[in-house]
Amino acid sequence: MTRRSSTSAATTTGQVTSLAFAPDDRTLASAAPDGADLTGEGEESGNGAVRLWNVDGPQSSSAHASIPSGDLSPQPFDPKGQFVVAGGPSTLWQVGGVPEPRRLAVLRTFNRGGQRVSFSPEGRTLATGRPLGFWDVSTPSRPRELHGPRETEDPQTVVYGPDGSLLAAAEPLGPVRLWEVSDPARPRQLGTLSGSGEAPSRYLGAAPVAFAGKRGLLAALREDGEAVQLWDISRPDRPVRTGVIPVAPAGAGSLATSPDGRTLFVGDSHGTVTVWDITEPHRARKAGVSERLSGPVTHLAAHPTRDLLAGADQDGAVRLWDVSEPSAPRETALLAVNGSYDTTGLAFSPDGGLFAVSTPDSTRLWHTDVDAVLQRLCAESAPLTETQWKQYFPDRPYDPPCA
Repeated sequence: MTRRSSTSAATTTGQVTSLAFAPDDRTLASAAPDGADLTGEGEESGNGAVRLWNVDGPQSSSAHASIPSGDLSPQPFDPKGQFVVAGGPSTLWQVGGVPEPRRLAVLRTFNRGGQRVSFSPEGRTLATGRPLGFWDVSTPSRPRELHGPRETEDPQTVVYGPDGSLLAAAEPLGPVRLWEVSDPARPRQLGTLSGSGEAPSRYLGAAPVAFAGKRGLLAALREDGEAVQLWDISRPDRPVRTGVIPVAPAGAGSLATSPDGRTLFVGDSHGTVTVWDITEPHRARKAGVSERLSGPVTHLAAHPTRDLLAGADQDGAVRLWDVSEPSAPRETALLAVNGSYDTTGLAFSPDGGLFAVSTPDSTRLWHTDVDAVLQRLCAESAPLTETQWKQYFPDRPYDPPCA
């Protein structure tokens, strides 16, 4: 199929005025006024922009929506994937059941840069860090702060455990602490993971802890970033360290666990993702390793129901791996995030239907159900007639997509 340039006159600012493919058919250039002022003759003043879009294979952008708020936390979605919290100040957005994301509410906070957040498994409570706080979000458009005792320290990352009664809170310059939060208005501090914490080179938005499913096991970065500690938290008031996974000379910066909690993924400063079998925490076994990325692995997120792992490196590339065979993680896609080189967060929704990637100023959302995406594309596309088919595919029998 020969791709042709296409040009149309724009009568108002903000519209794409011209499109053209590069000779290699892999790059599309678009020109738009981008809000440039109109001249007296009604033409743009020339202050627009030309953008280059990669449209080749898995690198082509397929995000279905974008939110003008960045900086995702490790658990930013509610349990049904209907709402997400992003940006600074932290903002609640509806992303399910609406044609476009809809802003619902902004959390009041003294920290203008936003906070790390975590939805409780039942979805009625939102925990925030810096300082530790809790919000009733049963009505997302009107979040209500729950008043109660506050932590005297200054936690940044907060992560709910699978049953909602336990919360891990990591301080910027201190260890990870465990909190009993069955009554979020009266949180109660339990145990402390000695020697754990956020490594000095930890990346914004990456979690220094990961619950291993419902196994009563927690993985935490060691404070120097040169090892991952495995903790038995069956008695959270007395956590017991059951294993240590060394990662030096590379530094660990990101963690994720499989849905069943038996596999741990560790992203390191050398640009690799290492897969560990932690079925027996005291004898963790190295199962496999990915090919090296272009830079340090800054963020990881595991799909909640499938053998799929997402990771971002320091250069902003976001990759998806098939990890059904742990000994050989296989890259399946490279997502384009419009040239941004500062990924600040990755997250799958708890139901697995959405995948979110954040940068400092925006969050892009992808559908993970390929069949649903194809159905939507077919519904929005005009059918390819037999005449058009013969024009572009004269040597092939008529077999149009979406038939």
